[in-house]
Amino acid sequence: MSISANINKKFRNIFLLLISTLVFSCASVITQPDWEFIQSVGGIEADQLEMIDGIYYLPVNINFASYKPGTKSAMVCTDTSARIAGKQILLRVKTDSKKNAPNATAQCPKAKIGGIPDGNYRVVYIGPKGDSQKVSDVVANLAGG
Repeated sequence: MSISANINKKFRNIFLLLISTLVFSCASVITQPDWEFIQSVGGIEADQLEMIDGIYYLPVNINFASYKPGTKSAMVCTDTSARIAGKQILLRVKTDSKKNAPNATAQCPKAKIGGIPDGNYRVVYIGPKGDSQKVSDVVANLAGG
């Protein structure tokens, strides 16, 4: 794909994000974004697992186009869910407009993993059609955490 096609695609996705925010500002636009959308707004990050009261959680962030820590975004992350499949953590996120979810931020809620055996895990984003993309690798280490 040419550079100009990539730029046009990125502008198109940003334009669609802005239009959808305006059009659906009165109605809920809760959605599970597909991989193309996540990449068009800057990607997704999953940090290392955190243990809180004996339960693992996965910190997740979607980098919405205008999001920088301390600034506002028209889109927010409202929910995360994760489940274990072998040595993979299958991650899903939901987004909405800031107007419909005023207390949510671009920083996603931590995904509750629960208790898992120590070891290396691959975090995989699962899109709305079941497609999957690698996000990162993380380590569960009860002795070290």
